[in-house]
Parts: sequence; structure tokens; C-alpha cells
Amino acid sequence: MWYGDGRGLDGRQEKGLRVEAGEQGYRLRLLDPLGRVVRQLELKDRSADVDVRELPVGIYHLLVDAGEQSAPLRARVVVQR
Repeated sequence: MWYGDGRGLDGRQEKGLRVEAGEQGYRLRLLDPLGRVVRQLELKDRSADVDVRELPVGIYHLLVDAGEQSAPLRARVVVQR
């Protein structure tokens, strides 16, 4: 699993967050500090872009879930401008 800040080589912000996995079928959820889901998607390919450009500045929690067989991957995402 890999995720990045979505910055291009020239440093400009692109879509925001890119998540890549070795397999498809992962479910991604981005939660705000109160635990509300602000973005949710299913990885139908091996990668996905999560658009965070319209989210308010702050700290979010990314949960990547591969199903009931394993614990979700957790990462902190900081949206800043």
C-alpha cells in the first residue's frame, strides 16, 4: 500500500491523495476528526485518487480495509494549503 500527497513534479497540488495497492477490492474511507466519513470509495483497480481539494484544512484519518480477514490500514492525512 502506498499513498502520496498528490503533488506533481513541479510542486503544484494535483488531485490530493493517491493510494496504490497490490490488489483490487480495497475499501477506502477518509474520516474527519469527529469520525464522520467525508470520502469513501472502493478500489476497482490497483490505484485510486482521493480528491481532498474541497476539504477544509485539518487532520483526517484514512482507513483502507481489505475485508474481514485483516485489520484496516490506518494513516493520518493532513490537508493544508
